Amino acid sequence: MNLAGLDQTIAGSNNAGAVQLSAPSATPASVLTVTGLGQGGELAMATNDHAGDRLRLSGAAAVASANTTMRMWACGATCTSA
Repeated sequence: MNLAGLDQTIAGSNNAGAVQLSAPSATPASVLTVTGLGQGGELAMATNDHAGDRLRLSGAAAVASANTTMRMWACGATCTSA
């Protein structure tokens, strides 16, 4: 799933692949709102001095489960994977 820099709200994600909020070359500021996130996989987010992608777990029953790899890009003049 690639949010392409747009905010999205979904009921949940049983993701064993990749979820990318913003491309590493884009201005980060996407928000992914979910009530559940699980099944492993990779969550790729970006941040810079002014804005950053955000994952919001929403609701009383919101849960993150399984092992999910977080990949963060630090974006200044160029983006690097951290």
